[in-house]
Parts: sequence; structure tokens; C-alpha cells
Amino acid sequence: MASAFLSLGTSVAADLSLLSHELLVAGRIFGRGVVDSLNILHVIKALKKKEIRSLVWNCLFLNLFIFLGSNLLYSYALTPFFNWLTTSDSEDISNVVLWIKWIMDFFWMALWVFPVYVLSFLLNGMWYDKISEIVYKDYPRREEPAAKDTEMYGMLVDQVQKITLMWFFVLIGILWSFVPYIGLPISFVYSSWLYSLYCFEYRWAVLYPNRSPALNLESMEYYYLYYGGFGAPFAITVGLFPILIGNGVFAFLFPAFIIMAAGARPKRPEKEEQFKLLPTRVLIFKQAAWLNDRTLGFLLRMRSARKASQRKSPSLSKNQISASSTAAGGQNGVSTVHRRRSESVKRDAVSSNALASNPQNQAVVLENRDGLRISASDLDLGQFLPPGSDSQQISDLISKKSE
Repeated sequence: MASAFLSLGTSVAADLSLLSHELLVAGRIFGRGVVDSLNILHVIKALKKKEIRSLVWNCLFLNLFIFLGSNLLYSYALTPFFNWLTTSDSEDISNVVLWIKWIMDFFWMALWVFPVYVLSFLLNGMWYDKISEIVYKDYPRREEPAAKDTEMYGMLVDQVQKITLMWFFVLIGILWSFVPYIGLPISFVYSSWLYSLYCFEYRWAVLYPNRSPALNLESMEYYYLYYGGFGAPFAITVGLFPILIGNGVFAFLFPAFIIMAAGARPKRPEKEEQFKLLPTRVLIFKQAAWLNDRTLGFLLRMRSARKASQRKSPSLSKNQISASSTAAGGQNGVSTVHRRRSESVKRDAVSSNALASNPQNQAVVLENRDGLRISASDLDLGQFLPPGSDSQQISDLISKKSE
């Protein structure tokens, strides 16, 4: 009996020691994200470029002086003045002043705040894009951009899906804030992840233009500690103010965080520090993605059906071209279409072998040079091997990573 208690105590002590070590590692990774989000040296270096200085000044003037300044003037000068007038001893005067205040609030929101907000939203979007293009101009692309889907329906579905996913994610964070005791801390973590996603979207769009958004979200789920730390200072700064003023603070600080995200290096536990008690992956977007799929499922099904019908007719023409080219060329060569189909079959066979060799029957996950994890099912081989690498090199790499 005594030996059993001794063994139990030893096991609990070992678990507590391991947990404390993992918490220290987690705190170090989280702190690294905080440090990267406050690296002002990257901002100072970027501001040496005249184009970035001009764009940042435009953001400051529109968001800090016009939008934020006017709201501060109305909220902290005009509103207290009218509140003071309503305290008059005359009830009639107080009622008249109250009606005037309600009318002014309506026209203020309808004729100034809403139009300026829409204008700043459109202009900020263009300025942010230009800033990111200049910042990442000297960064080596991890892959060359492929031809994008120019079909209007497909582009519309992509944008709607992205916007609704963010809405659901924000909604879940807001709902958490109503839960007693633990709600506010969890809501703050959601805000930190959301602001990190906003900042790193520009980085992914430039360095990995062909990668699906699902892989970007997956990388955040594996590097959840780092991204939570990166977005924490931004979330704290914006959360100190009311919603309307906080939007203005977010708008004029956002260019600085775009620049700092360019110099950031996402971190996760080293191989010898792999978590055993803490989670290695947190499904941050699972609930939002579930709601998004249920809401927009019909749009996605319609898009898949349209793409399937569009692929059907070109495949027939390719078979015809391949057959005619092979008949005309005989054994002297293989047609371009047939060769591409063969290479596609080889790549599929490599991915299938790698997945089949995984003992846990899980997707093989690789890590590229930018510290982001890529599933073999969606593998972009150009991120891991130089041009001209054959299928044997690719198979060896995937087998090595899956061991």
C-alpha cells in the first residue's frame, strides 16, 4: 500500500515538473510573439522609404485627425456640454435640449460618422495593400503566383466566405465575453488571434500567393502561442477604448503591425521540447468554420458543380489532342499533354505512398522555410525542393518527415 502511494506521488511530481517546464516553454514562445509585435526598429527602417512615409502619413491624417479626432471632440466636448444643459432647473428647457441632442446624434452618425467610416475603410484598404507591396518587395517569394480564377462567381464566393468566417470568429469571441469568470480572458485571446490573422494575411498573400487560406489558418492553429503573443499588444491597445474610437486606433496603428509582421519569425516548441501535456495544436477556427460551412454550404456546392462542369469539356479536348499527337509523332516523343498527365500521376502516387506509410493514418505535415506547416495532401512541392527535383527526391523527403 505504501509503495503504491509512493509510486503515485512520484508520478504526480513528475507530471507537475513536466507541466511547469512546458508552461515555461509556452511562455517563452508567447513572449517571443509579443517582442516581435513591438519591434519598432522594423517600422523605423521601413519609414526611410519615401513611398511608405507618404502612405503612413495618409493613414494618420485620415484616421487619427479626421475620424478619431472628430469622434473625440463630439464624445468628450459636445456631449458633456449637452448633458450639462439638460440639468437645467426648467423642465421645458431640459426637454428641448434633450430633443436637440437626439437630433444631433442622429445627424452626426448618419451624415458624418458613417460616411467617413466607409470612406476610411475603402482608402485604408488600398493604402494597406500598397504598404505591404513595398515592404515585401525585397523579400524572396516562396512561389510564383499562378493564374487566378477570374470567374466573377468564384471570386464573389471566395470573398463572401472569407468575410463571413471572420464575422463568425468575432461573434464567438463576443459570446465568450458573456461567460462568467473565464469569458473575458478567452475573448481577449480570440481578439489577439484575430489581429494576428489580419497582420499576417498580407505576408501570406505576397510570399505564398498560391496557397489555400485553409493552410494559413492551419498554420495559426499549430503556432497558436506565437500568434496569440503577437496580437496581444494590439488587442490591449484597441480594447482600452470604446468601439468607435477603438476602430480609429486600430486603423492608424495597423500599418505599423503590417511592417512588424514582415520581420516576424513564427516560433513553436523545438523538437526536444515537444509538448506532452499542453496541446500541440488548438483548433482556433473549428467553430467558425463549422458555422461558415453550414451557412454558405449551398454556395460552395454550386461552385464545385460549376468547376466540375468546366473541367469536363477541356479534359475531352486534351485526350483528343494527346491521341492525335501520339499518332502523328509515333515513338519519337510524347505529347506535352500526355507528359503533364504522367507527372500529375507520379505526384499523386508520391503523396499516396507518404500518407499510407504514416502509422497513425494521419496527414503528413511538413514545415517550410518560413516556419509554416503544410499538409502533404495540399503540398506545394516548390516550397521544399529546388526546381527540377524528381519524384524520388520528393518521396524521400516526405518519408523522412513522416518518420
